[in-house]
Amino acid sequence: EFVFQELTTGELLKCCAVSHSWHDMALIAMSSSVKEVYIVDCVDSEAVSSLLQKFRSLESLRLQYVKILGAQSLGQSPEFECFSSVNSLQIQRCDTQEAIGFLQNFPNLRSLGLSGVNVDDDVISAIEPMGKLQVIDLSGTRITDHGVALLACLCELRELSLRGADIGVESIESLILGAPDLELLDVSGVRGPLTNGCIARLCARCTALSTLSLSRVPGVSLGPAAEAAAGLPGLTRLVAA
Repeated sequence: EFVFQELTTGELLKCCAVSHSWHDMALIAMSSSVKEVYIVDCVDSEAVSSLLQKFRSLESLRLQYVKILGAQSLGQSPEFECFSSVNSLQIQRCDTQEAIGFLQNFPNLRSLGLSGVNVDDDVISAIEPMGKLQVIDLSGTRITDHGVALLACLCELRELSLRGADIGVESIESLILGAPDLELLDVSGVRGPLTNGCIARLCARCTALSTLSLSRVPGVSLGPAAEAAAGLPGLTRLVAA
């Protein structure tokens, strides 16, 4: 079953695959203007591959509970040139190693979400070449302080979510040194411990922060965090309960 959202002009804007049924792919292929694709719950990697070949101007792709093909299967094919136009990719609950290989097909991403995917620091090798990345969500992954240190070197990084990750104060120090232009940082529920001192240094260095989430982080308390954040001119949201 496919769900479509159409503009008043009849131009197809969005496609959402919500089941195992693929018999309507021909209908999708009739439109070359699809910008967003959302595929859910499919273990047939060949079906996913065939579907993605139909689009030539994708901008956003979201895969959830999907068996996907790796770089060896997809990356060598000119049929997947559509991936060069994708600027937002969200992968949730997909096969780990295939997901890492799959990332290599998206050179122009600006937003990448791997929330809840069982990846570790090895995924950084696929992320590092993405020089245009501005938004990264690695919440619920097995990323460590070492991986965050590598991510901090991405010069365009503006938003980073690491909720529940196995990181500590070393990651904050890496971001202080390497990512001074951060606008959003979410480290809620990380292993920690962090310190009020490192949060103060973070706020003094990353003055563009507008959202800072520090809830359920060992070593961080609301009072000192609020005091440290008071000097952030653009801060609109602070969570440190």
